[in-house]
Amino acid sequence: MLIVGNVFLLRDYGNTGYDPHYFIVIHKTANADLLLVYPTTQIEKAKRACFRDERFVPPGSLPETFVEIPVGTTSALPVACAVNCHKALIKTE
Repeated sequence: MLIVGNVFLLRDYGNTGYDPHYFIVIHKTANADLLLVYPTTQIEKAKRACFRDERFVPPGSLPETFVEIPVGTTSALPVACAVNCHKALIKTE
């Protein structure tokens, strides 16, 4: 059973291709649907995508949909990474 905050490895052909990627559970609905995001080590690329996808970002601010995860936050992610929250997925547990 997965809970919010779990990090796990999944192969999702429709969204991330053949190679497995780590996913983070950010929400679980009452009927066990999971809202997932997947981190990337391409931090600057994710940041640029968030700036591009948001309509307005105040000068000197980061997009609200950009989350950087520093090294040491969780042992499941051994390197620094980032999440573009525009790319959230819903999966059934």
